[in-house]
Amino acid sequence: MFRELAPWINRRFGAGAVRAAFESVPDELKPGLDPAAANFGALPSTWYDARIYQQLFDTLLARQPEVERDTLAREAGRAVLDHTLHGIYAKLFQLMATPPLYARYAQKMWDTHYDTGIVSVVHRSPTVALHRVNGWAGHHSFVCAINRQSGAIVYSKMGLMNVRIENQRCSPPICEALYAWD
Repeated sequence: MFRELAPWINRRFGAGAVRAAFESVPDELKPGLDPAAANFGALPSTWYDARIYQQLFDTLLARQPEVERDTLAREAGRAVLDHTLHGIYAKLFQLMATPPLYARYAQKMWDTHYDTGIVSVVHRSPTVALHRVNGWAGHHSFVCAINRQSGAIVYSKMGLMNVRIENQRCSPPICEALYAWD
């Protein structure tokens, strides 16, 4: 997710703030990364230490009011999903994706972005689903919020109406979101 978030981070916070935030990242984590490069120079086939995005977000969000974090997380989630699900893929997703299929493949989707964490999706009714992430070593409260908001966006991209997060809990090692839709 680090690579997909880079363009949004640059747009939202600005190049100067991003360069300054990169200064807070430990030197041993910086090789191959460049805050001025597209996608920070991150390669699509490489895993990056979670401390990179944890430190970047801690620095970038330090001056942001706490009340704006959900809005920022929703923006970030939309940016990642718009990058991932666009064009024909977005249309195919809308035509073929269903909440049960999403539940079935949630772990596989998670594994494309993170190298730890167990994801489960349990439907409490046809219009309510509980998402749980357990044991995510790279947890960061803001990235967790991005993931929760992304879940709501995914359900909306399925064509479901009035998707909302009814309840959420960010309490590592287990984080949860309860989604509902009409």
